[in-house]
Amino acid sequence: MKVMFTCGGTGGHINPAVAVANLLRERRPDCQILFVGGAGGMECSLVPKAGYRLETLDPRSFRRGFGPKAIWHNLTGAYHTARSLGKARRLIRSFQPDVIVGTGGYASFPLLKEGAKLGVPTCVHESNAVPGLTTRMVADRVNQILVSFSESRSQYRHPERVEVVGMPVRQEFLYTKKEDARQTLGLDERPLIVSAWGSLGAREMNKVIADVFRLEQQAGCPYQHIHATGSYGWRWMPDYVKQRGVDLAGCPGLEMVEYMYDMPTWMAAAILFQNGCLLHNCPRLSDVEASVEILEHLGCRVDRGGHSIWVDARGLCREEIPKALMERMRSSILFLGPLLARTGRCTLYEPGGCCLGVRPIDLHLKGLEALGAQFTWDRDRLICRGKLRGAAVTLPFPSVGATENLILAALGAEGTTTIYHAAREPEIGDLIGLLTAGGARIYGAGTSMLQIEGGFPDAAAYT
Repeated sequence: MKVMFTCGGTGGHINPAVAVANLLRERRPDCQILFVGGAGGMECSLVPKAGYRLETLDPRSFRRGFGPKAIWHNLTGAYHTARSLGKARRLIRSFQPDVIVGTGGYASFPLLKEGAKLGVPTCVHESNAVPGLTTRMVADRVNQILVSFSESRSQYRHPERVEVVGMPVRQEFLYTKKEDARQTLGLDERPLIVSAWGSLGAREMNKVIADVFRLEQQAGCPYQHIHATGSYGWRWMPDYVKQRGVDLAGCPGLEMVEYMYDMPTWMAAAILFQNGCLLHNCPRLSDVEASVEILEHLGCRVDRGGHSIWVDARGLCREEIPKALMERMRSSILFLGPLLARTGRCTLYEPGGCCLGVRPIDLHLKGLEALGAQFTWDRDRLICRGKLRGAAVTLPFPSVGATENLILAALGAEGTTTIYHAAREPEIGDLIGLLTAGGARIYGAGTSMLQIEGGFPDAAAYT
């Protein structure tokens, strides 16, 4: 089965497509997926980080009005859109999709239009109650219109083509338990507010949140409030919040981050840097604090200032992580690969569980055995030894954790390691970005085959 997704412009158009693609990849591992978006848009970073191939078109928006600037903008826009239609036609003929799914943004217009013309089954998903311009332009051409609200049927000329399906979201939103999430975030009994703004109105809404922070500060912080600014907001909002009189450092419970990353994995990777690693934008989560305690126990120097953490692993002097620390979080198993790479030995215990229960580590161990590691269980202690050598490793399942552990271990192996059937989730791309920032040589990011050349990274500052 071959599926083309087309989207662009904002996260509200891109994330639903990625959520559906992830479900398809899970249920149909043999499914071939291709994304098509706009050149220079958010999709150019979000889609490859999710592990999908992206082709880009260059359609342009149109402006209302008859002034000289509007006329020139629309003339150049028509030229670029016409070229995009031709490229869309070539992409469809080359990929031969079984279906084309559009989720909004003017970058999706050329592919949906040409797909319908070529007789390929097409559908468009509209997440808003009122259809956007692109959806209105293709509504009479596509085979199916998918909407989030039943009230939206009246907005379309052909309601018989409209199906109410809701908004596609990542599965973590559906299956994570509130109690487990609060424990992971290190929250107390106060109510929690999580806010995040996207799309083109995000700047004004981020300003509103700055005023909400000010009011919460004046009231003595009765709530815990975590706000994600996004990449654009992060450039200006910290200074703006200070101008509004908010002292985030002095208000326990008020926190502002760019995004919420997989920080414990990055902190485990910091063991491999020869001259230190500076991690920016680190949220104050219980998993992060547990990672700090593990690093300090192993002999690493860890300095924290605001939302930044400096890790210097040159003082690494221990190879065993105590059971109490291992059980604090499930991602503690990711210290296995870096410790084997640096010292050739380590002693660990079963990692902690999470809201989905205890996670097996057999894929981690089998993959590392292919690199030369040897494992012995002594009751509940896992004793690990071995000089690592590069090898070809095929994962029976694209496990994120096993892929991460193999990447980290391979940097301490002699020669080149190739990982087949590797996971392609955003966490993998972020980890590779951190390591390559320090000089590591890793190839194939965003694909299911990774090549890692042995050699430790030097130093890096990463956000």
